[in-house]
Amino acid sequence: MNHFELELETKQGNNSLAEYREDNITKNINIYGGNYNETIHGNYYQSRVGRVISFLNKNQFKLLGGIVTLLIIFYIVLSPLSNYLTKLGLEYVEKNNEKALFFLELALKFDNNNDKAMTNIGYIYEKRQQYDNAHEYYQKARLKNNIAACNNEARLNLTGKRKLSQGNFAKAELQENFAEAENLLENSCLKFLDDLEQSNQEEKYKNAYYAIYTNLGWAQFLQNNYLNAENNLQQAIDMLPEKGTANCLLAETLAAIGNNFEIVTESERCIAYANPSNPEEKQWIHNAQERIFDAESNSLNALGKGFPQRSEKIIKILRHSS
Repeated sequence: MNHFELELETKQGNNSLAEYREDNITKNINIYGGNYNETIHGNYYQSRVGRVISFLNKNQFKLLGGIVTLLIIFYIVLSPLSNYLTKLGLEYVEKNNEKALFFLELALKFDNNNDKAMTNIGYIYEKRQQYDNAHEYYQKARLKNNIAACNNEARLNLTGKRKLSQGNFAKAELQENFAEAENLLENSCLKFLDDLEQSNQEEKYKNAYYAIYTNLGWAQFLQNNYLNAENNLQQAIDMLPEKGTANCLLAETLAAIGNNFEIVTESERCIAYANPSNPEEKQWIHNAQERIFDAESNSLNALGKGFPQRSEKIIKILRHSS
């Protein structure tokens, strides 16, 4: 969070500041209102500004105490209340979007820097297919160094759903989204994680690293940067071998570069571990099944050259079971 400090310097005491204000007001009024208004308003503002400055000088310690008190109230009452409302909202995210949204938006009323609330509001909007709103809240939270929001903003760019929801667009615009996602993942999301002390040694950050490396590999795959995609996807798999998503994408990458040696293994893992309720993963699982079928068909054809009828029968059985 950026903090801005406004420093007000005066020239030789209170009167000079009052006169400086009067001069500015006189010039403005002279342009718009004529000499009569200049005299009346000039004297009026000179008197008012002088009084304010005098009050500030006499009560500066009281004001400082008031500011400190407000900060204490914020950190003792408002911030914890915002966190509590966020926790309530999270309980309803998957069960009742309306209730979740109510609590999360209320949490932001008490603390407008609550990036966790922002991230989950973005998630709800994404589930509702309101992709522009989702992007807005992900971006707000990402600017406060929220890792989940950063990853989700990039992933939203990779799916292309936001562009599709906006109507007509050029293919080049999608490529720009992919490049933007890669940049976010590499230069923001990973940096946020790496800046956390010993984050790469803690179990709780494995899922975050997995998601970021997987999406980074996906972004690079979509831009035909297959070598870097393969490296990042393998890095994700090494962290969480039974997650599935990275295996599906690695199978897609191996298919693109024509590496048939490992493609069956990654396709099998994709089918075994990926989540078919996710639209993208469902498609990748289908692709993996097709590749395994093709590989088995090719093997059977090679083995069954002398037994064509038997080979064809086995292929039909495999097709039916898939």
